[in-house]
Amino acid sequence: MDSDRIKLFNYIIETHNQFKDDSKLWPAVRDVWNVSDRKAKKLSKEYCNVISFWAVLTSSGLITDSLRAFMIYCKTTKYIKKNGKPHLYKKLLDKDGYIRGKDQILKAYGINLNWIYFDNYNCLEKGALDDNYFYHMKMSPKGRRGYHFMGGYVKDDILHLSCSSYRGIDFVAKDKVEKKEFYWILQIG
Repeated sequence: MDSDRIKLFNYIIETHNQFKDDSKLWPAVRDVWNVSDRKAKKLSKEYCNVISFWAVLTSSGLITDSLRAFMIYCKTTKYIKKNGKPHLYKKLLDKDGYIRGKDQILKAYGINLNWIYFDNYNCLEKGALDDNYFYHMKMSPKGRRGYHFMGGYVKDDILHLSCSSYRGIDFVAKDKVEKKEFYWILQIG
């Protein structure tokens, strides 16, 4: 993996933290949804999926949109399914930060990828993942309801993650994600 892409990815995650007052995330949320600063900061606490997915797509070179443009596009885009015939029109992103179909977002951008999901914790072992790709991970943090999403990459044959919440930047996945918390990881790029 190109070190400049990794630096870009980590920079995006670090500067778009879900909880920090100086984050670039909540002003983008405020502008896109036309809400108060207070409401935007509250909403940003749920945007781990959006920010990590956008960071992975951007760092992979698949999209060049700013976060604001990405959110505006996803909140207004309606998609077509089934052989190009109109089917199931809906928003791809809602105000609460929920993505409604990553595959549909990629289709809307004209990106055609084969998804590779890993749903076994052993994929976090040394040498298990390809270092030519970025990854998007879903986990269920212990003691909390719901899910958390992070992005990452392989460095020195081990998956490293960066978290827009509190876990940090560029850490070994197995050091901060327990087997019982792991849900899946998606290879992107």
